Amino acid sequence: KAMTYAYKYMLLRTFAIPTGDDADKLSSDLYDAGLYGEPTEKERREADSKKANEINKGFDPGKTAMATEEQIEAIKAAAKEAKVNIITTLKSKQKQSLHDLTYVEANGFLDLLNSKAGAV
Repeated sequence: KAMTYAYKYMLLRTFAIPTGDDADKLSSDLYDAGLYGEPTEKERREADSKKANEINKGFDPGKTAMATEEQIEAIKAAAKEAKVNIITTLKSKQKQSLHDLTYVEANGFLDLLNSKAGAV
């Protein structure tokens, strides 16, 4: 009987024949999590993803995206037409240059200039 087992074991190991009972079936983080009650890597990723979704809830990229070059050129043209000093107006908005405006601020600034140009 011992020779049969030895022969079987030798064939299994020599030809790497899978037996279905894998000693490494559980990854080490699953094993550690079971021992220490810690979350697995997958659970940590899911928790991080959920937290990121909560943080980003209601986030509007348009409010933080910077003004485009097209907006800046349009503001310059509208300011020239409305005869408005851009630097003075920017300082009142606590901005150093047109490139400091966000996309939304640039649209508001452009609307203001266009309404002033229409009134002139």
